[in-house]
Amino acid sequence: MGELRSLLDRMSNDENQQEYQELYDYLRDVRFRARTFDGDWSQRDRLYSMDGFSSFRAYYCQIIVKY
Repeated sequence: MGELRSLLDRMSNDENQQEYQELYDYLRDVRFRARTFDGDWSQRDRLYSMDGFSSFRAYYCQIIVKY
């Protein structure tokens, strides 16, 4: 999330700063909900589709390995 925050800070300016803040907040919320979701992995796979990954589980495992 820190890397994303840094990227959005570099990309933002006075005109779009609010939009980038809303985007960051949205992504942080999605991440929080995914981490605290009590359902099984098949439900998560249906709810969250990540580009470039076969399933939410594959995406999440990649994130965990990176950090």
